[in-house]
Amino acid sequence: MIQTGIAPKTLLLANIHWRNWESHTIETEATKPMYGGPFVTFANNTFDYGLGLSYQFTPKFVMFTEGVYGESVGEDGIVNPFAPGNGTTTFKLGGSYDIGDFSLFMVGSYIWLKDGVSKPVDNPYVPNASFEDNTVFALSTGFEYKF
Repeated sequence: MIQTGIAPKTLLLANIHWRNWESHTIETEATKPMYGGPFVTFANNTFDYGLGLSYQFTPKFVMFTEGVYGESVGEDGIVNPFAPGNGTTTFKLGGSYDIGDFSLFMVGSYIWLKDGVSKPVDNPYVPNASFEDNTVFALSTGFEYKF
């Protein structure tokens, strides 16, 4: 993550997060005979790109907003229900309030998931499905200790 001041009490936030999905598979002894190998593999490594702003309202209270684009881990338009999504676009709004050596934070995220279909497989254990117009709302909260 990179942060740089662009005005008094205002930061520009930018981040890039790389994930090495190609080196991971999901396989169990129970599913190996059904699938002839791993039942989940990942076609692509991915990058998430984020850009946002943070503003310090008081010495103890800071808020931020961020937009994030996440690449697809699978084949284009193909979704595996056991794998990460087919790519996302996210809007985040959050804040942090300092209480001595602790801070309380809360982040709300609205996530648009890309459409996709599960890959047709000639196997009765693998369901075929279509995923369209899906969204997620996530709310995270917690305490941090600063040392």
